[in-house]
Amino acid sequence: MTATLPGPAPLRGQHPVSPTVLAAAQAQALAEREGYSLAGDRVVDRQGRPVLGWLVQNGGAYDEHGYLVALSAAVGVAKTLLVGY
Repeated sequence: MTATLPGPAPLRGQHPVSPTVLAAAQAQALAEREGYSLAGDRVVDRQGRPVLGWLVQNGGAYDEHGYLVALSAAVGVAKTLLVGY
């Protein structure tokens, strides 16, 4: 079984995209859309919250299905400190 990316039909000589390649591309797109990045040994979203199911191993980030995703390091995750009056 193969899948194809949305859009026009493939040009001559192009091959359908395998489900594995499609799933890996979807994981990468999700990470980019949600602002995922590496923070030490975990994957965090743009607010600095850990992303459940994702893991970091040997410097690579993997989604909950085991697909390797390219992520940048988290930079300056903002935190709010509440001080009593």
